[in-house]
Order: sequence, then C-alpha cells, then structure tokens
Amino acid sequence: MLVLVSEALLQLVEPNVLVKCRKCDVDLVQSVLPSSIATVQREANLTVSAKIDTKNFLPDSCCGGVEISVWDGRIRVTNTLDARLDQVAEKLLPKIREQIFGVNKNRKFAS
Repeated sequence: MLVLVSEALLQLVEPNVLVKCRKCDVDLVQSVLPSSIATVQREANLTVSAKIDTKNFLPDSCCGGVEISVWDGRIRVTNTLDARLDQVAEKLLPKIREQIFGVNKNRKFAS
C-alpha cells in the first residue's frame, strides 16, 4: 500500500490532497501515509498535506488501492488494482485481437 499511495501522490503533485480508500483499509492507509508523504518530500521536493476521506469510501467490490484527489475533487488519480488491471487489458487488446483473428493484412502499423 505504501507504494500505491506514494505513486499516486507523485503523479498528482499537489500540496493538499484527499485520500479515498476502502473502509477496511483506513488503518493501513493511515499507517503508510506519513512514509508516503516523506517519499514525496524527498523525491519531488513538495510538502504535501493529506487527509483521509472518512465519509466517502471506495466500494467493497474494489480489490484495494487508493484514489487521491485535490480537495475539490477536480483532479483525481485512481491507483487501485481494478484501475491497473484495466490499463493492462487495454494495452494487451491489440495482441489479443491478433491471437483471436490473426494478423490483419490491411493494417500498415501494429497498434
């Protein structure tokens, strides 16, 4: 969880953030948040103030991870297992298409 929170904070690069996690992960996120903030301070030279959202949680159906946003929620980084699996599936789609349907001779470039 430490790496997930640190990665999301480094991607967002905002001084004031709100951390959303599953209800069952609140204690874990609270325990790793100071280390993650220290990592951001060291690597990005940015002082971060983070607060865990105790009113809105990620759904229990989520496989874990965090969603970090600025206070007003306009900018958001979703670093959950579900989001990572979606990214991998999207990246592998051309290879899956090729395995199922074969190479398309009309394509000039592989995507």
